[in-house]
Amino acid sequence: MNCLQASPSLQCRRMTDEEIAALVRGDESDRVERKESLSDRVRKAICSFANDLAGHRRPGLVVIGQRDDGSCVNLTINDQLLATLAGIRVESAFAPFPAIDVKRMTIDGCDVAVVVVHPSSSPPVRYDGRIWVRVGPTTRIATPEEEQRLSERRRASHLPFDVQAVAATSSRKTIAGRNSSSRPSGSSPPMENRPSWGSSCWRVTRCGSSQARTSSSCVSMARSYPPRHREQAPCR
Repeated sequence: MNCLQASPSLQCRRMTDEEIAALVRGDESDRVERKESLSDRVRKAICSFANDLAGHRRPGLVVIGQRDDGSCVNLTINDQLLATLAGIRVESAFAPFPAIDVKRMTIDGCDVAVVVVHPSSSPPVRYDGRIWVRVGPTTRIATPEEEQRLSERRRASHLPFDVQAVAATSSRKTIAGRNSSSRPSGSSPPMENRPSWGSSCWRVTRCGSSQARTSSSCVSMARSYPPRHREQAPCR
């Protein structure tokens, strides 16, 4: 399973060997994790990179065959190890399955296996029932707030393209609702705080249009705006 198959909404591009080597030569970060050998912690790191909590929208790397300080373990990178790493992507403990590529590389004379983990388009990804995230150079279980962020990202990615911008302004809609009771009668909210119920409504049933004139909900909404704003008033 490659990035385009698992995450079609992301702009997927395979990293070159030069890009991978440059990241591996650096310190551990929220995009690089080193492990001396294959263990359950490798799977947790894969889960964390698939969740892409920081929102890089770029792959994370799990490097097997190096210590935390970057020194070489001299691990034998054979076909069996590579096949086991490649099979991780369809293990039942993952939900949904992560999109990964596995490579055998020699970096500065050290043989390593590199797991390239692509960000998921349907976070949060769980491993063994838990959501793992990467924060700096550490892998840990997500907090409730971080889990909510990942869930909101999934919902936004599944919206139609022309509605995604509206979803990004949900916090401003909340602010507008809270402030509506404090506005003087007959005044209109600032343009940046006006509520929106979807770009399709704004485009197709704009108040004042021939189609919207027959809509009681649209007319009712328009009455809360002065006449000069009714052409711009959003419709439910």
